[in-house]
Amino acid sequence: MLSIYIAAAAIGGILALIGAFAGDSGHEHTFGGDGHEIGHDHDAGHADVWIPFFSVRFWTYFAMAFGLSGLLLSTLVKQTEPTVVILASATALILGLAVSYTIRSLSRTEHTSTVTENDIVGLEGQVMVAIRDGQLGRIRVTVKGDVLDLLASCVEPKSIEAGDFVVIVDLDGDRVKVVSRESAFGSPESLNA
Repeated sequence: MLSIYIAAAAIGGILALIGAFAGDSGHEHTFGGDGHEIGHDHDAGHADVWIPFFSVRFWTYFAMAFGLSGLLLSTLVKQTEPTVVILASATALILGLAVSYTIRSLSRTEHTSTVTENDIVGLEGQVMVAIRDGQLGRIRVTVKGDVLDLLASCVEPKSIEAGDFVVIVDLDGDRVKVVSRESAFGSPESLNA
């Protein structure tokens, strides 16, 4: 059994190191070349079922903990074989679940560069390219600390000139719908100016 513990510890340890140094690049989204994706928050309110036993991360840490526990219990503590297998399996199960759950929780709360409707509606922006009646213009807003230039249309039957301030009232795919700041707040001057 000692060779099984050594193999499990080695395989689990190598996979854990690879996972730690490789990182996770699967969360990069781009939209319009500025490194941000704009869209509706489709995940809000949807519960998903998480089963850790289908996770490679769980089995990586399970194998590493099983091997290390088995080695320590059989060589240092000198436990008998049925006890070593039971204790090593229990330790591996607890550690595998704990690591999988912790990493999953941390990854769900990390900052995302996706701009959702909740992030953008109500923000004030400055018109960079005039918005004419029935035509698109371009506005600049600051969202989550980043400056974004967005295509915009006006919901009012009027033109908004470059340099004027607007308020975003809706997100329509990759474009925003705006009203003039004067229509929204009664003053054409920005509070941020």
